[in-house]
Amino acid sequence: MHIMRSKILIIEDDRRIADMLTVFLQALGYDVVSAYNGMDGLSLYAEAHPNLILLDMMLPDINGLDISHYLRETDNIPIIFMSAFQDYGRVVQQLQMEQIEFVTKPFRFEELSGHIRYYLT
Repeated sequence: MHIMRSKILIIEDDRRIADMLTVFLQALGYDVVSAYNGMDGLSLYAEAHPNLILLDMMLPDINGLDISHYLRETDNIPIIFMSAFQDYGRVVQQLQMEQIEFVTKPFRFEELSGHIRYYLT
């Protein structure tokens, strides 16, 4: 019997963080694909059909908010934003109203995995 594993797309321009997340999430049993900028992330999203996205707020080519708004027009995929900035004020309030999770870097893997489990169960 083949068990379908949840697939997570990481869109993160810091390769060290993306690689670290990949190792951690694969150890938890998830399939993981990564993109290092927004345009590649959108392409990979269309190809990979992930169940959840970990999305950096600040990318070199496209703002993470713009990516999330684009994806929300066609899909209700769970998105967890990641950012080193802790005070986005109105942006964080908007994310909460849209039921989009927000974690600050550096984050604890236990906290992040709890958010992921919540959205994938």
